[in-house]
Amino acid sequence: VSGRNSFRNINSTVTIGGSDIRVIEANAQRDLLIERTDIYDLIVNIAGWTTSVLGGIRLNPANSTADFNDGNIVIRDINIYNLELQNTAVTTGSVLGIEVLRLGNNANLTINNVSISDLFTNGNSTALNRGIVINSGAGSGTLVNANIYNNLVYDLRAPRSTGAPSIRAFDIQNSAAGLMNANLYYNTAYIDNAVPPTAATHQSSVVYLANMTTSVLEMRNNIFVNTMAAGTRA
Repeated sequence: VSGRNSFRNINSTVTIGGSDIRVIEANAQRDLLIERTDIYDLIVNIAGWTTSVLGGIRLNPANSTADFNDGNIVIRDINIYNLELQNTAVTTGSVLGIEVLRLGNNANLTINNVSISDLFTNGNSTALNRGIVINSGAGSGTLVNANIYNNLVYDLRAPRSTGAPSIRAFDIQNSAAGLMNANLYYNTAYIDNAVPPTAATHQSSVVYLANMTTSVLEMRNNIFVNTMAAGTRA
């Protein structure tokens, strides 16, 4: 995807059983470039939408062992903002900016110059609100290099969620036994208290890590701030 692309102004209110909305999805691609793209003003207020995901960019969202992306994967110069799941019937329905799952062996992932903001889920259970999600390891014997730099993530809201944690500006994980070298440089993330959580067990994290026992995460020159007043924060 190249050129200055715009995906915008969708207000979905049709009462149906929920299905994911994925603005850009890619599977089984090699040397993929997504750049100069704006995704904004996507509002979902569907009574039947309870558990599905509203996402900006999702690569291999099924975490397939056969349809994974490979080679050099570059996501740059992207603006994602005002993605909202508004209906009060939402339970685990989640919203995210960018998600990259399971890449091929020796793949190189670069995410830079991305701005993600104003994401909201009204989920009252374990709904998640995540800015940049990486879970790119492909299992035993594989290696993935991820370079994430010069990105801005802020204004993520999930006030009713009891997820652990429900808000994650950067969600960095690895598949079991796979090896990922992840670098976070010169990123800025800000979780504020403009919309205080109503769930007593609310949790929020600027950087969430999991399953990194065989992997390496290096963080340098980032600005990470979490001023959420209620619940547990990191």
